[in-house]
Amino acid sequence: ISAGGSPLRIVTLANPAYELQVWTPRGQLERVIRRVDGRRAPNAQELKDAAEAMQKSSREEHQDPVIAAQIAAAVPTPDSLPAAFAVIVSSTGEILVAREGNLPSHTSALYDVFDATGKWLGELRLPRRSGIREVGTDYMLIVRLDDNDVPRAEVFRLHK
Repeated sequence: ISAGGSPLRIVTLANPAYELQVWTPRGQLERVIRRVDGRRAPNAQELKDAAEAMQKSSREEHQDPVIAAQIAAAVPTPDSLPAAFAVIVSSTGEILVAREGNLPSHTSALYDVFDATGKWLGELRLPRRSGIREVGTDYMLIVRLDDNDVPRAEVFRLHK
C-alpha cells in the first residue's frame, strides 16, 4: 500500500496477480490497473535465491540451528514469482510498481511507471539492490545496498 499525489490517492497492490487498486481518501475505488500474465515461473537461480533467503530468515528467528533448518525445509518451493512486490506513489500522482530486483541474482531493479490516470508510461530500470523511497516533482530518492548490505541514499534529478 502507498499513498501520495495531489489530490491524494491510496494505491494497493494485490498479489500473486498484478492488480493495483486506486482509492480516494473517502474510500471510493477510482480505478483498477492490471498486468496480464504478470506472474512467471522462477528460473533455477531465483529458486536458489529464495531457498537461501528462507534459510537466512529462519536462522535469524531461531537460535537452534536444527529448528531453523527444519522450518526452512518445510517451506514449499514457489511455483511462480509474485508479479510485483512494491508500489510507490509520486508527489504528482504517478504510480511506480516494482516488478524485479528483490532477489540477489537480479541484475537491476525494474519498475513499471503509470501516470496519475493509470496510463502506462514505460519501464524504469535502476541499479541492482536499489529501491525507490520517494518521488518528488523533480527528484527521485533511492536507497541502494552495497555488497556488504550497507544502505546508501542517492538523489536523482527527474526531467518529465
